[in-house]
Amino acid sequence: MARNILAAIRGNKSQAFRYRSLGTFVPMGRYSGVAEVLGLKIRGFLAWWLYRTYYLLQTPSLERKVRLLKDWNQELLFRRDIIYQDVSRSERASRAHYELGQTIFSQGELAQRFYIILSGEVRVSRQMGDEEQEVATLGPGEYFGEMALLQEVRHTASVRALGPVDLLTMDGADFTAMASSSTQFGELLAGVMRQRQDGGSGGAAASPGVREAECE
Repeated sequence: MARNILAAIRGNKSQAFRYRSLGTFVPMGRYSGVAEVLGLKIRGFLAWWLYRTYYLLQTPSLERKVRLLKDWNQELLFRRDIIYQDVSRSERASRAHYELGQTIFSQGELAQRFYIILSGEVRVSRQMGDEEQEVATLGPGEYFGEMALLQEVRHTASVRALGPVDLLTMDGADFTAMASSSTQFGELLAGVMRQRQDGGSGGAAASPGVREAECE
């Protein structure tokens, strides 16, 4: 494809592209699989072993190849550990950085995360017809995004950075689980939601009590 793109740019004749598959591997689990290699059909342990070998050859870097071999050899000698640790959970709370004018989320978007401002300021605004109205300005220690998550609705306002902003963000499912399991935190959020609804902020303005809640 790259050669044909260069040929088109230079005004030269392109070449027809033909692809011939060397084979197909389907791992079935428990050291078994099926494969077709150069027209030869294979099944069982040999197919599984060929699949693993091809996978290993295509893995980049020597370090990753060695790690794979170590894990695979352990599986051959020992039974699978019945204890499962979900290491992906550590990635559900993370930091985010935004620059001046960047949009954190827009009005109408599906709510997915909860945000706490570590530094900087953000502006909350709502589109009303052809006009955009400013709802609030939030700073360090304040938070936003919780109302849409708890009410299971789309965002009713947009949030943009007023300068360099650092945020601590939490996955929406983890946030709602924490809110429902902690009585104190749930009561705090309920009070904040009532204040914001009375003030018409659409769930984006912060509560003065958030710093006290963090200290507790």
